[in-house]
Amino acid sequence: MAIRRILIVGHETSEPGGLENRLTALGYEVVAVASSFDEAGPLVTSVAPDLAVVNAELAPAEFMGMSDRVGSLEPGKDATLLITTGSPLDYLSDIEQAYIQGREFDMLA
Repeated sequence: MAIRRILIVGHETSEPGGLENRLTALGYEVVAVASSFDEAGPLVTSVAPDLAVVNAELAPAEFMGMSDRVGSLEPGKDATLLITTGSPLDYLSDIEQAYIQGREFDMLA
């Protein structure tokens, strides 16, 4: 089963619109965007996503005083992100795109 319907769960202070646009450009359908886990709970049932993308990095980055540089997917920040066809722990999954420290990694190089 291909993962195509995605729920984005961000943080109250993050702006997931950039990620939403990127996923849409890659052919994914972003079925909803939630700003918190409380908001995401009912959406899981109502929109039935194949995958939830969760920002679990912003709170620690804010605590450490580094949220201006890391912790969310926003222009100008360093981020490491893999977009895969399945679980990144499954050897059958392919990496579709990779970003390391905010720069796109050429998978064909």
